[in-house]
Amino acid sequence: MFYASYNQLPESILKNEKLRLKRNSSDDFLTTFLEKALPAHRVSSIDILQYRCQPLSVSAPKKYSREGAKRKKTLTSKEKRKLKLFDLKSEQHKFAAYEPLHNLWKDYIRDLVNLKSLNENNFQNAQKQMIKADFHGCYLSVVKSKCPSNIGKCGIVLQETKNIFKIIMKDNKIKCIPKVNSIFVFEIDGFIFRIYGNHFCFKASMRSVKKFKLKATMDL
Repeated sequence: MFYASYNQLPESILKNEKLRLKRNSSDDFLTTFLEKALPAHRVSSIDILQYRCQPLSVSAPKKYSREGAKRKKTLTSKEKRKLKLFDLKSEQHKFAAYEPLHNLWKDYIRDLVNLKSLNENNFQNAQKQMIKADFHGCYLSVVKSKCPSNIGKCGIVLQETKNIFKIIMKDNKIKCIPKVNSIFVFEIDGFIFRIYGNHFCFKASMRSVKKFKLKATMDL
């Protein structure tokens, strides 16, 4: 039955079927298909397909470099503490060595807040700038704290983290003052500014871009 129906096919189809049965590889099939499907002037470029990969997707795949992935890896806080990256050596515990840093910080605050033209009208703008300021080099004093032993401590800020101010005092001792439940003050050019530690529990880098909201302040 199969051979009878097969022989009744038109001659053109019969030749194509016989040719298909004689093929032994996929390359022959692809070449034959393209010779029939492509115009005559493009048949000469069929050999290119054998040597070049033809992508089916419209957009090229993204390339990921291993070097870029390695650069993004940074040390964790635990690793930094283990390596003691932020620990000061004993010979660096000298208050006089950081007085030039304090003088530079005063010039920085004068330019940031514009103390020469400071008055009641622009005092709120000065407060906004002060909240986002960098306090490394500021001479801070603790006026109120839940820890009585911290009251009266004052010194130049050496390091600021999310929760503490690390200061060096005039007796060359380093003291870590927690921000939570503490109130600090500093004076510059006759102006006295008060810092509520509960509002400053952010990293210095994050505080410069953060939008602050008014919070209720508890009297210590």
